[in-house]
Amino acid sequence: MRCAELSRLGKPPRWSSVKFLRRAPGSVDVLLSPFPSKNVVDPAHPAVATKIDRRAFPGFYHDAFRMKAYPLALLEKNEWDGGRDPQKLPTALDPVPESKKQVDMHISIATSIKNTSKSAVVRMAISRRVKHAIELIIARGANAGDDIERKVIFDDQEAKEMGPKWVLNGWMYIFHPTLKLYRMPYHDLIPQLRTALQMIHDRGMRFEHQWEKLRARQLDEKKQKQSRGPEQHVSRNFTNHRANGIYMN
Repeated sequence: MRCAELSRLGKPPRWSSVKFLRRAPGSVDVLLSPFPSKNVVDPAHPAVATKIDRRAFPGFYHDAFRMKAYPLALLEKNEWDGGRDPQKLPTALDPVPESKKQVDMHISIATSIKNTSKSAVVRMAISRRVKHAIELIIARGANAGDDIERKVIFDDQEAKEMGPKWVLNGWMYIFHPTLKLYRMPYHDLIPQLRTALQMIHDRGMRFEHQWEKLRARQLDEKKQKQSRGPEQHVSRNFTNHRANGIYMN
C-alpha cells in the first residue's frame, strides 16, 4: 500500500528516487550473525584494524523495527573473489556528483518468519512498505502532519537540501521489521524512520571523521619513513649496533 497523499504531488524537486542496492562487495549474512568474520572485504579498514565492537556501530530500536548500519568493509568476502585485492569502497565523506539524481542506499531487510509472518506475501509487503517510506523521506521530505488529520506532509525544500544526507554512503543498513510495522500507518511509521535515519547518520559520520584522521596520520607516518631514505636507515642501524657492542665486517 502506497502513501495516498503522494498522488497529489508533482515531480520531485532534485532527487528522483532512492536506489536500493541489492549487490554489495561481500556477503551481508555475517552481519546477521553474532560472530564477526575474519575474512572481511577490507581488512585494512580502520573499523577492522581498530577492532571496534560491532555493538558500537549506530542503531535505532523501536517496538516495530530495529535498524543498524555497518561499513561495507565489514561484509564477508565472497568465495569467488579469491585472492583479489579489496576494491576501493565508498565512504560517507565522498562528495556527491552534481549530475546524480538518485540516492544510493545499501539495505538488507531481514523479514524473518519469526518476527513477521509465515506468509511470503506479507513479508514482501513489509519490505515494500519500508522502502517506500524511506524513499518518501529522502526524495520528498515526508513527515507526519498534526495528530488531528493524521496525514503525511511533504517538504520539497527539505528534500532538495537533505537528499543523500539522510544516508551513509558506503554503509550497509540492516533492517529488522516486526509484524507491527505491517499495520502501522505511514503517519506513524515515517517519523520513526526519520529519527532512525538521522541518528544513524549522525553517529556514523562521527566514525567517518575519526577514521579520516586516522588515515591521514598513517599517511603522514608513511611519508616520513619514505623521506628518510635507505641511507638514514642504514646509518641508524649502524649506530644501534655500535651502541650494543656489535660490529659487522
